[in-house]
Amino acid sequence: MFVYWFRYSLLMLLRNLPGKALSRRTARENQLAYVGLADQIGTAPDPEIFDSLDHDYQVLRYLLRHTGGDYRVRAFEEYLLRADYALLRAYYRAVRRAWPPGVKPALREMAAVLGCLGHIHGERLELTRARS
Repeated sequence: MFVYWFRYSLLMLLRNLPGKALSRRTARENQLAYVGLADQIGTAPDPEIFDSLDHDYQVLRYLLRHTGGDYRVRAFEEYLLRADYALLRAYYRAVRRAWPPGVKPALREMAAVLGCLGHIHGERLELTRARS
């Protein structure tokens, strides 16, 4: 039951987060590549995409930890997204050699998770700027 709830919650979160402008701005201001990587899945080598997504994830984690303001803004959503990314990363590493086509959906979802995390960072940054 928990697995169903977890997966359903993540799918709803990935589909319903408002707008992509904050996510794109976060990517542009911090020179992150996750915005364009979803389009490259299937054309670029999967290990390069994975490495780039993983780098962006580390940067976003740093940004989310060190952004001023209220950390309660979407804290539960951030936790769910980080857990999903960790599971997707483990899935990618387990499946990449045995069934290479099976990693493409995981890479797409990893890029979507980063988009959501970028949006959350953008929201926190806007709140911090509004309070200053």
